[in-house]
Amino acid sequence: MSLGTPWPAGAVRHEDGEVSFAGVRASAIAAEHGTPAYVLDEADLRARARRYREAFEEAFAAIGTGVDVYYAGKAFLSVAVARWVTAEGLRVDTATGGELAVALRAGVPGASIGLHGNNKSDDEIRAALDAGVGRIIVDSLVEIERVARLAGAAGVVAPVMVRVTT
Repeated sequence: MSLGTPWPAGAVRHEDGEVSFAGVRASAIAAEHGTPAYVLDEADLRARARRYREAFEEAFAAIGTGVDVYYAGKAFLSVAVARWVTAEGLRVDTATGGELAVALRAGVPGASIGLHGNNKSDDEIRAALDAGVGRIIVDSLVEIERVARLAGAAGVVAPVMVRVTT
């Protein structure tokens, strides 16, 4: 029987109680890779990413506009995951310089990356500007001034989005 959400579509609990993922039993994964192990079902992750993108595109088309759907890197980001979600038409939201580096290493175009995070360093902002990220999400007036200063020094216009907490 399928376990359903939040389990991947290919997860199955067998009669002996063991779970398999995309046809591979947990004991086989443990034997080959040790434990703990983080297991992703690529087909399921891609299908979910595609469904989210399609649902948002449909909803926004109904009001006559487009939409950008972002995968939250803080959920789990690796080079492979960044490549998978990008291939399915999502952009990648990064919250740290490390996540930004992973997305760039995966070949995600800068314009398809957002840099989010409430404690970005000047170095992280510079890296985002150098990579041509599509959006730097700013959280405060002080951060707006920092981004403006760093963008001016780099001779670029920073694409920003302001996060507002009501």
